[in-house]
Amino acid sequence: MGEWINNVYLKNTFIWSYDLKLDSSWYWNKLCRLKDKFSNKDIMVAGAGGKFRTNWLYNSLIPQQQFHYNSSMWSSLNVPKHRFMLWQVVNIQLLTRDKLEQFYIELDTKECHVCGLTDDSQQHLFFSCCLSRRVADLVFEWLGSRYWPTDFERWRAYGSIGIDAYTTIILIRLEQL
Repeated sequence: MGEWINNVYLKNTFIWSYDLKLDSSWYWNKLCRLKDKFSNKDIMVAGAGGKFRTNWLYNSLIPQQQFHYNSSMWSSLNVPKHRFMLWQVVNIQLLTRDKLEQFYIELDTKECHVCGLTDDSQQHLFFSCCLSRRVADLVFEWLGSRYWPTDFERWRAYGSIGIDAYTTIILIRLEQL
């Protein structure tokens, strides 16, 4: 097949310098348009080691997020159960009542069991519920800060400070006691 493509379309030119012709087959058009989606580096990485890995090339299309809070999440200071729960929260996978409902799990009520004022969701549990707001206010007051993020995007930005800054603040506060 490679020889046929070279003889019919490429004619001893490199794929990156090939100009698409109007009379090309629809499938060849689709293949040639793919070259605009990948960089030469992506293709070289996917083909490293003599075996081409399409999954590596596909993964290069998917934007990778940088999680600045990984060191906070997986710190040895955290209890394993809390690490896993924090991972679920960060990835919006915590099984709150609204998430369980998406899996067609029948529940007696969708309301928050703490306050009973609104439907239970991850956003409500960590940012809107009266108990979580009170706990957050007390913790941040103890740390000497009055700021509490009001949604997950602000929380993620706040969490990008890293564990070292939080540890330093907590140690300074403990030393003052």
